[in-house]
Amino acid sequence: MGRKLAAVLAGFLLCIPAASPALAEGELTIVQESYYETHSKYRNTAHIAAEVQNTGNETVAFGEGKFELLDAAGEILLTNEWVTMSPSVLNPGDKGYAYANISLDELPDTRPVGKHVLTVAKGANYGVTTGRNYVGSVVYHTAKNPRYEKADINNRINAKALVDIENLETATLYDFGVLFVVKDAEGKLMYFKEDLVFNVGIKTGSTIEVRDDIDLDTSRSFEEMGLEPAAVDVIIYQVIR
Repeated sequence: MGRKLAAVLAGFLLCIPAASPALAEGELTIVQESYYETHSKYRNTAHIAAEVQNTGNETVAFGEGKFELLDAAGEILLTNEWVTMSPSVLNPGDKGYAYANISLDELPDTRPVGKHVLTVAKGANYGVTTGRNYVGSVVYHTAKNPRYEKADINNRINAKALVDIENLETATLYDFGVLFVVKDAEGKLMYFKEDLVFNVGIKTGSTIEVRDDIDLDTSRSFEEMGLEPAAVDVIIYQVIR
């Protein structure tokens, strides 16, 4: 009887499906990042731009971050805890872009920067952000014809990122953010720029063009590294103020 009972129990256990591994409730994960420096007569700056994804299964808000510059031995030289991310609220699987900078003119001594570290963390609850009075919501709008243009005007390189925005909603579209994400020929992140459009409405069925100038120091920095912009991705999202 004992062996029969054991066989029955074993068969019963085989019928119970194995539990699937649980996803995180909402987790911000850095997918890729781009470190670059800009130098001019007036200031020298280290920049970090990062692609951040919500790898969990619940909506999550950006909370805080930290950007650190270290020497070759790993000793911290400078720290900046003012990190921004747009959009600052992400649905599962969606991506946002974080940014921070540090003045290289404030380095404590002559040790060169050997490493950098960027960390990001989610907020305590949905919609919480640090140091801002608005959040990028999870309502997105479609970008049309994103593009990067470069021209030599009066011996000055003038680079722009542009996109067309058509309002397909039933109401006039106000208060939205436009994120231009510039990538190289391999699809790697170089940098991004953001425009926040308040007080201007796009009527239903209408289209407007939004453009943003690319900083000359930024362009020169990547040219010195042998990198050229090849594509622009655009995220258009609703802003809650």
